[in-house]
Amino acid sequence: MIKFFRHIRRNLMETGKTGKYFQYAIGEIVLVVIGILIALQINNWNLSKQDAIFERKIIFELKKTIESDLDGFKESEKRIIRKDQAIDSILMHRNKLINLSEKELRKHHIRVGLGILLSYDKAVFETLKNSGLQKINSDTLKKVITRFYEVNLPRYHEFVDDNYNYYKPLSLELLKKLKQIRFYEDFFQTSKNSKGYYIRRKYDFSKIHSEEYKNYLLLHANYKLDDWYRVKSLIKKTEGVLDLINKEIEQRYKD
Repeated sequence: MIKFFRHIRRNLMETGKTGKYFQYAIGEIVLVVIGILIALQINNWNLSKQDAIFERKIIFELKKTIESDLDGFKESEKRIIRKDQAIDSILMHRNKLINLSEKELRKHHIRVGLGILLSYDKAVFETLKNSGLQKINSDTLKKVITRFYEVNLPRYHEFVDDNYNYYKPLSLELLKKLKQIRFYEDFFQTSKNSKGYYIRRKYDFSKIHSEEYKNYLLLHANYKLDDWYRVKSLIKKTEGVLDLINKEIEQRYKD
């Protein structure tokens, strides 16, 4: 094709048809420009198609990740609820409103000491951020997701972790005082096959009426309240983000 155009240009120059040569040259330039524009358009179309495929994939992956994280947050809330119920049960036993067996008291005491740590998966968001947030067409969804991962989740995570780091040493200190009044005692017990030992713990649950145990309950009641408000708020926030993603999927990807 290039040789063909060269042949035409050579003939025009050799025959002295300069005017026609310039007309032909301009036409050739126009054809080249049109070809470049068509190529750019095809390239842009291919890039847009790739971006659309990426956007669809990343939105569904975000949905899956956030659903998994939400399940984890709800498990943390259940943990707090079990802690709350345990504190109430022991208080009612202390006040002789109910009578709990030693097995029940052991179970509730263990739940009183439960701590909460939050975790979440931000790998999909980091992939989106590195690939270009502009690939999300919805400005609203883009802003909500960005704020969720860069502001909301870190704040909740930091608060709950700080809470854990604050209450954990206080709880350990009170446990030492409970040990001093012989509320619990650790001992070695032989394994069934008599080839080793493992640590067991026995309790004197009459000591739950002591001032030391009341202080232990108060500490964990405050710990529970501090965490519960934040975790419930986090669950509500996460459900709102998930609802927005589901609406985007419903509107654009009904298949």
